[in-house]
Amino acid sequence: MDFKTIAKVNLISTTLSGIAGVTIAILDYGVWALVAQQVLYHFFRMIFFHIYVKWKPQRLFSFDVIRKFWKFSIHLLGTSVLNVIFNNLYILLLGKFYPLKQVGLYSYANKLNETFTFSFQSILVGSTYSLFAQIQNDDDRFRRIFREIARKTSIITFPIILVLVAIAHPFIVVLLTEKWILAVPFFQLLCLASLFNPLYSLNVSALNSRGKSKITFRIEIIKKALILLSVVACFSFGIISMLWGYIFASTLAYLISILYLKTELKHYIKHQMLDFLGCFIVGLIIALSAFSLSYLITNNHILLVSQLITSTLLYVLCIRYFYKDLYTEGMKFIKKKLQKA
Repeated sequence: MDFKTIAKVNLISTTLSGIAGVTIAILDYGVWALVAQQVLYHFFRMIFFHIYVKWKPQRLFSFDVIRKFWKFSIHLLGTSVLNVIFNNLYILLLGKFYPLKQVGLYSYANKLNETFTFSFQSILVGSTYSLFAQIQNDDDRFRRIFREIARKTSIITFPIILVLVAIAHPFIVVLLTEKWILAVPFFQLLCLASLFNPLYSLNVSALNSRGKSKITFRIEIIKKALILLSVVACFSFGIISMLWGYIFASTLAYLISILYLKTELKHYIKHQMLDFLGCFIVGLIIALSAFSLSYLITNNHILLVSQLITSTLLYVLCIRYFYKDLYTEGMKFIKKKLQKA
């Protein structure tokens, strides 16, 4: 539960590896700069975790430990293997059957999308599993805390992802210039496909914390089967069609995880839907408001700044009037940090 130390390690590793990557790029080593950045990031994490944790391995090995956790861990291993395979499925297909340019556009759009969505997922999985495991035998408390986390997650992730969809055009043009403009629809569709991923990860984390890794593995198999079916059905219609199929498969997989959570946790489907529905509407209103500015402003730099300011103001107002408890907590947190500073 020491998330402060984890955050420190990740921040230091990202900063150092980023500086190294930029330096290697300036020295004209081309794409090897990206390789070096990735390798150094994990190397620095290993070093700094070793420094902070103060743990030394010993030459001890026990098959009893493996036997004890086998039924639980083998399903987690299966889920991880499936994720690795399917996370690279589209790259493999596009690389084999589509022009190199389209593969590059998709790859960068996917990387940009993961920069936002993967951060939410990694935080959720890392933090909530430990918390849920501590209260796994208290169903009432588990449901109460789960709902609170689901609401807070939704009010953060839904507006951010939907606004990214709305501002994708000026965002990519300003960030990467006009030559990457064809990546915009890829980025928008990948954002929509990842809309429910944080809540899906939260459901999986809740089930795993109660020892139900077999169920989460089953859900993951269903999800991957749906993705595979969508690829087969949409492949001949092009990349955009495949991504729409991916959106459908991902959303359906989340709805299936809701059914399993209802069975295991006795958490009503109506309550699960209500926990994110209001947040979705808030995010949609903010995103539409930001997108409407594109009809009034033609300069991409001014448009992007205007959209970001408008989205931020609307978000704060929505939190202030519709989620007062969250607004109060946020203001207290900000004041506390300012006082410390």
